[in-house]
Amino acid sequence: MRIMTKTFRTGLFLTLAAALPGCSGGNDTVKRDAQPPCVIIYLVDTLRPDHLDPYGYDGATSPRLAAFARDAVLFRRAYSPSSWTKPAVASIMTSLYPLEHGAMEKRDRLSDRTTTAAERFRAAGFETAAFVSSPWIIPAFGFDRGFEHFDVVTHNGGVKGTQAPQIFDALESFWKDRSADKPLFLYIHTKEPHAPYAPPARYRRGEQPGENAMMEKDVTAGTRDEAIALYDGEIRYNDDYFGRLLDLLAADSLYDRSVIVYTADHGEEFLEHGDTGHGKRLWEELVRVPLLIKFPGERGGGSAVDDPVSLLDILPTLLDAAGVPLTGDSLSGRTLAAAASPPFQMAKRDLFMEEPRDAVELIAVRRGDYKAILRTRPKESFLLFDLARDGSEKTDIAAEKSSLAAELRSELFARLGARETGYVLYALGGKATHELSGVIRVSGEVVSLTDHNVGGDDELERSRREIRFRFHMAKPDDEVVAGFRAISPRRTIAFRTDPPGAEATFELYLDGDPIDPAMVGLGSDRRSVAGLPVSIDPGRGDALFEGRRLPSKREKKELPMEIVIGYRHVAEKVDIDERTEADLRALGYLK
Repeated sequence: MRIMTKTFRTGLFLTLAAALPGCSGGNDTVKRDAQPPCVIIYLVDTLRPDHLDPYGYDGATSPRLAAFARDAVLFRRAYSPSSWTKPAVASIMTSLYPLEHGAMEKRDRLSDRTTTAAERFRAAGFETAAFVSSPWIIPAFGFDRGFEHFDVVTHNGGVKGTQAPQIFDALESFWKDRSADKPLFLYIHTKEPHAPYAPPARYRRGEQPGENAMMEKDVTAGTRDEAIALYDGEIRYNDDYFGRLLDLLAADSLYDRSVIVYTADHGEEFLEHGDTGHGKRLWEELVRVPLLIKFPGERGGGSAVDDPVSLLDILPTLLDAAGVPLTGDSLSGRTLAAAASPPFQMAKRDLFMEEPRDAVELIAVRRGDYKAILRTRPKESFLLFDLARDGSEKTDIAAEKSSLAAELRSELFARLGARETGYVLYALGGKATHELSGVIRVSGEVVSLTDHNVGGDDELERSRREIRFRFHMAKPDDEVVAGFRAISPRRTIAFRTDPPGAEATFELYLDGDPIDPAMVGLGSDRRSVAGLPVSIDPGRGDALFEGRRLPSKREKKELPMEIVIGYRHVAEKVDIDERTEADLRALGYLK
C-alpha cells in the first residue's frame, strides 16, 4: 500500500544552466549537454558514520558504499542540526535550522512560508519524486510540498513494518513510467538501521537468532554488543539496497551524469553518555552523520574534506551543481560544490544543533574545534568541549575557557529568544559599554514577556500596554564565569500580544539619546528603517523572522550596537491520523 500525493506549485520561474550533462535514459533524444543532472538524496535513518567502511569502521557493513566513495567526495565532519528525524529532514529540504523552519516538535507542520527543495527543483523543470518509510516525513507535516510523486510506502497497513525491499519495489514501479525527457529530483528515505534492530538472518553475525529484535530501551551494558551487532547487520542490509539504486542508475546510463547524496538524518546512542536511542541529547554520536556527494563525471571522486559541514549545505550544493539559481531568499547553508575540484576548504563559521522540544530544550554550537551545549530545561546546564583533544566529550572545559564559554552561552541564549509566536527584539552589543533603553507600546495588550541575558543592573518592566527596559551592555571579562549573563553584549526580549500580532511601536535610546536608525534592522533581512519610533504590523507582513536566519551575530561591526526587531510565527500544529499515530506509538515516539 502507498500513499501518493500530487501537490506542487506551478510556474517555471527559474532558468537552468546549460553546462552540465542531462538526466534521461539511454534512449533519450534530448540534448544532454543542455540539461541539468539527475539529483538524488539517499537518506539512511539513524546512521552513525563511525559504523561505515569509508569512515574507517572494520565491521564490513557497507561494501557498496565503500565502492561509491571512490567516485564521491567524503565529508568527515558532517553535522545534523538535530538528533531526530522531522527537524533534520526539514533542514535538508529548506537549508534552514530548526529554529528557522519551525518544524521542531511532534505535531509541528513545516511552515508554508518556507520553500522546499522539491518546490525549487519542480519550478526549474525537474520531475520530483519521493519514497519514504518514516511516519514523520508525511503529507500531514507538509513534506509532500513540491513533489509530483510522494509515496509513503507502507507494509501491512502502516510504515512500522516498511523495509528497504518495499521502498525499492515502489521506486522501480515508478521508474518504469517516469518521464524520459525531464531531469529528476529524487528523495529516498530508508529506515534501516532505525530500531527495532532486526536484520534478516543472512545479515546477522555468528549465532544471533534469526528472529531476535531489539529496541533502544532493551540496550544495557550487558546487551550493548548484541545491539550493536544487530545495528550493523541492518546497515549491511540497507547497503545492498543502496547498491541496487546505483545499479538501476547504471543500467539506464544515468550514474555518471547524476549528483548523488548519501547521508543520514541523525545518529544513535549506545550508552556512550549513559543513554540509548536518539532525540534527547546533542552528543557527537547523535549529530555526526555520514555525508558523501558524487558529482557528475565523478569529479573530486575519492577525495575527503575535513572541515565541519552541515546537512543544511546539501540544498545549496545541489542547486549549485544543477545550475539552478536561488530566487533571492537566503539559505542558512552554503554550497559545497567546489569540493568537486579539490583541494577544498570551507570558510570558518558556526554550526548549530537545536533540540527545543517537549520537556527538554537543548541547543549546541560548534565553533572551530570547540563545541558548546546549552540545556535550558528541565534544568539549566552548560558544557564546553575541545573536540580536537576530547572527541568523546568527556571533559567540560567551561571554567578553563571562561571567556569563550560566556560568548557561546550568550549566543545560544540569543538563538532561543524567538521560541514562540510573537515579537522579538535582539540587542547585539560590541566591545564598549553602552546603555540601551526604550519603550514598546502595543495597540492591544501585552500577555507574556520572556527574556534572555537580562540581569544584574538591567531593568525590564511590563504593564498592560507597555514594556520599558534599560540594559547595561558590555563585553564579558575573561575572568567572569558566574553571573556573566548580566554583562553579556547581547539581550533578547520576546513578547506576545492580545489580539495576536497587534501593532507595536518601538522607541529606542542609546546612552540617553535617540538611537541612530542605522543601528536598527527589521526582520531576518534586517531591513533599514527611515526613522524612529518605528511601528510594526505583522498583518502587513512587516519584519517577519519565519523561515529565515535568526540574528545571532552583528553585521555592522563599525556601529556601537545593532538592534534587530521582528515578528515570528511558529509552525502550525496538526492532528495526526490514527494510522500514523499507531506507527509512532509502535516505534516508541508517542506514549
